[in-house]
Amino acid sequence: MQITSYTIQSVITFYKSELADIYSESELQNIINWILEKQLKLSSTDIISKREISIAPADIKDLERMCSEVKAHRPIQYVLGEAEFYHLKFKVNESVLIPRPETEELVDLIIKRFKTHSTLNILDIGTGSGCIPIAVKKNIPNSNIYGLDVSKDALEIAKHNAEKNNVAVNFFQADVLSDNIAENILKQTNNQKIDLIISNPPYVLESERKGLHNRVKDYEPGLALFVNDTDPILFYRKTATLTKKIGAEDSCLYFECHTDYAEMIHKMLVDEKFYDIFLHPDLAGLNRFVIACL
Repeated sequence: MQITSYTIQSVITFYKSELADIYSESELQNIINWILEKQLKLSSTDIISKREISIAPADIKDLERMCSEVKAHRPIQYVLGEAEFYHLKFKVNESVLIPRPETEELVDLIIKRFKTHSTLNILDIGTGSGCIPIAVKKNIPNSNIYGLDVSKDALEIAKHNAEKNNVAVNFFQADVLSDNIAENILKQTNNQKIDLIISNPPYVLESERKGLHNRVKDYEPGLALFVNDTDPILFYRKTATLTKKIGAEDSCLYFECHTDYAEMIHKMLVDEKFYDIFLHPDLAGLNRFVIACL
């Protein structure tokens, strides 16, 4: 099918006919609004009040293409090329995870606790799009922020996003599972110890892959999503060990985690002799965050 006439009303009718079987009415209306706002630079009020304004043929072609991508279950954030996180805009594509609301909750916890602190050295492990360190830097501007990721492509996106949001974050490529990770990090910080380590690592089990929506398993990077079933807290344990090597005397650790394994991570941190360890629920009341200090 094609858009029959070059008006907003025709575009809306086209999208609803193509996508009604895939999305609920409210989801579909949001998708239409986001696409029209991005492609045509219209406000939500314009979309309602200017249904008969003329649309350029080039825009019609792009709108048809985007509808086709959405119909194939490509996430709307990838279709638009951007996502909003903690009141900021971030470029996203298939090299990085789409920022989640739960991660906004993690960032909010950190900002509320550390906003009034003097200069801090903060490290985000598995930074992806850079949404965590960029949002933290925006709200705790006196901090020295570092972000590492194993993916070169993800780091290119993160660096773009830092520049786009006018913040300075030191991004670098490293593998938290490597033997020399502590030395690698301290080289980046000129041997300054880290006051706050943040990580939202892969925590979806490989066995859960089949149950995920196509929008996730077919498009988002598996490297950032999945962990082997045999060791579901691998990245958390490695980061805890790393913290002992690079953390300042009173450094803190903030994890986002799979709700099924929060208590296991809590126990691991107890065994590793961390202090002030507690579980923090997300807005759904599930144990999503684990916080601890050296």
